[in-house]
Amino acid sequence: MKFLKGLILILFFISCNNNGNDNNYNEEESEDIILDPQGTQYATWIMIWNRSSEDWWNPYNTVGATILVNNRWQAINWMDKYQVEEHVKNMREAGVTILICDLTNGWNWLNNDVHYIQSLCVKNGMKVCIAENSYGDVSMFESHAYDVWHNFAKPDSPYGSTYLRKEGEPVIVCYGIREWYNAYKSSNGDYAKKFNLVWASGEDSDINKWGWQLEPWIGSVPSQDAMFVTSSIKWGVNDEDWRKSLAFLDYNFLLAKQNHPKYIIIGGYDDIHERNGWLPANTFDCIPGRQMRDKNGVISVDAYYSRVKEWISGTPTSISGGYITDGCYRIISKANGKIFNHQGNKGKIGPILIRNAPSDEGLADYYWFYHLGNNNYRIISVSSGLSLDLNNESPQDDAIIIHNLDGDTPTQKWILEDAGNGCFFIKNNFSGKVLQIKEKSDMIIQSVKNEDLIQKWKIEKIVSIS
Repeated sequence: MKFLKGLILILFFISCNNNGNDNNYNEEESEDIILDPQGTQYATWIMIWNRSSEDWWNPYNTVGATILVNNRWQAINWMDKYQVEEHVKNMREAGVTILICDLTNGWNWLNNDVHYIQSLCVKNGMKVCIAENSYGDVSMFESHAYDVWHNFAKPDSPYGSTYLRKEGEPVIVCYGIREWYNAYKSSNGDYAKKFNLVWASGEDSDINKWGWQLEPWIGSVPSQDAMFVTSSIKWGVNDEDWRKSLAFLDYNFLLAKQNHPKYIIIGGYDDIHERNGWLPANTFDCIPGRQMRDKNGVISVDAYYSRVKEWISGTPTSISGGYITDGCYRIISKANGKIFNHQGNKGKIGPILIRNAPSDEGLADYYWFYHLGNNNYRIISVSSGLSLDLNNESPQDDAIIIHNLDGDTPTQKWILEDAGNGCFFIKNNFSGKVLQIKEKSDMIIQSVKNEDLIQKWKIEKIVSIS
């Protein structure tokens, strides 16, 4: 269900003590914390529901993923305050200074849990705001706004100085469809009017969005106010329609950093079930689409966490010396101008298609290149999160090239060779054969290199890290 979000991350245990209400509201205090040299602040979503109170909770893993707490691999349990402390500690170390407390699945977790998170924010110099879901009910939203004001945002409320203010007003993140959000903004409720309302949803990409998903054919929408970034690709509701992609995270983060918005909101910190999680986690036992993999295609406990830290610090790592730098490109045939494309497959595993003109689903034409050294690259469809791969590891001529789930395999590694006039041969590391267009077809195959134009490709930069 789109409003249900699972939880997971790997945590390294360092305990913190709650000293209680040791911080009073100061009207002269700056409303925001700004660390980024461009003035950008970084936020992320944090769940606060009680995992082990649910009858479906598994103490050993969450959909195959585990986290490290007190030197033991286990499932998320929000009733364990050590885990909450480690969430906050790791977020702060990554450079996040705003926590969006997710109450969209239930208002009954409001007080004790959020107050505890606020006490941790006091110690870590962070801000907090609340995300809620009133399902379009304006009266319910007014009730929620009342609760937030009196418990968290009012100047004399406990830890009131930690509550995020935007343009002088406390923030509520409204999770739901646009129609609901607009109804809340149009409300004349006394408490609704006290807040600066921002929008989040599980579906649409749109400007100034604060979460929870992005449409994979659109991605993050440029803005100088707020941009949402995530590693999660969602084409549908079934397991095979979801996946995590480091390339999708990199594309959206690069776009966001170029626009210098006031806020960059990073997908859910602790949500492995819907693929939003970016914190360290052992995902080895997850289904392939949920596994966290690095740029080499290797399962990694910290690839996403390290990458977020690099982006926040402004220095994402890449390997120099290749013909092209890490970034987003279009792959265009020298012979006929046709473009690599994922249109029609809706993010599913299968053959690469080419088309005569750019797609109206913009990101369907975009591929992320990771340089692995010596002009070896992994090439990943931005909109699907699937890698270019050799079908069935076939060494034969005419074997088709497909989009496939990330893997640490030579069939997903490609060598760029200079073909002259700004073009390249794209040679498979496993077979030693190059990409070409199949005769009288819209599919891509491999063949022995022969200098034919149908084997030469222009790689057109959209945006790159350097």
